[in-house]
Amino acid sequence: MSDQIGWSLGAYQLLSNVVLFIPMLIWGRRYIGIGSIFNMLLTGFAIDLFSALLGPALPEDRSLLSMTVFFAIGIVVFAFGASAYMTADVGMAPYDALAPMIVDRTRWEYRRVRVPQDVLFVILAVVFRGAVGFGTVMTAFFNGSLIQYFSERVHGPVLVRLTGERAEERA
Repeated sequence: MSDQIGWSLGAYQLLSNVVLFIPMLIWGRRYIGIGSIFNMLLTGFAIDLFSALLGPALPEDRSLLSMTVFFAIGIVVFAFGASAYMTADVGMAPYDALAPMIVDRTRWEYRRVRVPQDVLFVILAVVFRGAVGFGTVMTAFFNGSLIQYFSERVHGPVLVRLTGERAEERA
C-alpha cells in the first residue's frame, strides 16, 4: 500500500501503527510499553534502510532454491525475534498485539487467532493490489505457529530460568 500512495514503507507503517494503536489503547493497554513505541517508530524505517543497504549485496541468482533458502531463514529468524520481544513483555507493536488481545478475551490458542489475522491482512493486500507472493502467503499461514512454538519451547522456558516466573504471571 505504501507504493500505491507513494510513501516509503517506514512512513506508511508508522501511519498504520497509529491506526492500530487505537484498539490497543481501548482493549490492550497491558501490551503497551517502550517496545511498542520503538517498534511503531523504527521498524518500517529500519526495513527501508536495510533493504537499501542489503539489496545490492543479495546474490544475482534468483533460483527457486536460493529464494526458498532465504525465505526459510527469514521466516524462522522473524518468528524467533517476534517471540523473543513478545515474551520479554516490553510492549508489542500494535499489529502483534491484535492476536493476544483476542486470546485474552476468548482463551483461544494464539496460533488459531494469529493465522487468520495474517491471512486477513494478506487478503487486504491483494484487494489493494499489494505485492503478494508465495512467501507472503506462506508467512501468513506459518508465522503464528512458529511464534507460538518459540514462545512455548524457547523463550518461555528462558524467561522462567532467568526470572523464576512465567510471562503470564508478569502480566
